[in-house]
Amino acid sequence: TLNTHLQFDSISNITSPGYATFDSTGTAGQDVSVAINYIDPGDSVSFRINAIVRDTAPANFIVPNTGNVTVTSLPGANGTTSNATGSSTPGATGTTTGERSTSGNSSVNTTLGTPTIDKQSPVAGSIYSIGQMIAYPIVVTVPEGVVQNTLITDELPAGLRYESHSVDVTGFSGVFANDPATLTSPAVVPGTDGEDVILDFGNISTPGTSGTTDTFTVTINARVTDVTGNYEGQTLSNNAFLTYTNPNTALATNVTDTP
Repeated sequence: TLNTHLQFDSISNITSPGYATFDSTGTAGQDVSVAINYIDPGDSVSFRINAIVRDTAPANFIVPNTGNVTVTSLPGANGTTSNATGSSTPGATGTTTGERSTSGNSSVNTTLGTPTIDKQSPVAGSIYSIGQMIAYPIVVTVPEGVVQNTLITDELPAGLRYESHSVDVTGFSGVFANDPATLTSPAVVPGTDGEDVILDFGNISTPGTSGTTDTFTVTINARVTDVTGNYEGQTLSNNAFLTYTNPNTALATNVTDTP
């Protein structure tokens, strides 16, 4: 049975002995079923089940998948009649007077894509003075599907003060639940010296089933403040991280980057 975040597509790469019949007509919805009439000792059958990840699947979701196999020792419900012995097994499958039945299973999990964040430095070689504005680009890359409860935090250091931000969605096909993003910090604009910037985008939904990613850019504009720690030659470090809900644990997960 396929997970609900998957859509059955096809069965391919079928390899089987020439005498074996391969019947997948029992497949319906999320249940993929294959029936094979018989396999001689030492022979094998292999095939590949192809499924498409739905674009409603949450980022970083661990997709469970278990294959089950059941085999019996005789064809049909009670063997073949008439057979060489001139009789058939009287009992039902698995009983002392019926055919033997054996089953087994095997599981493989697959983890879906996760978002990434790239906090970029200001213009290379630039030197800023008290009162000047610095633009910090933050490039966010999301997989197709849904990145749940997305926050972007810019940890401004002492010596910088939030003034404004912008979001460039050129070429971005996704949708923000909060559009524009909600500025949850600072509470008052401009912010205070060294106050973090937090933008709440809610769920980010990106359509498509090709397995590609999509990108948008958040630019934080901060002003150099007149504080004791800002002196000639001083370097200010500015970090950023993205927070989203891990669908496997329902806990907040941070993705970090430092310019």
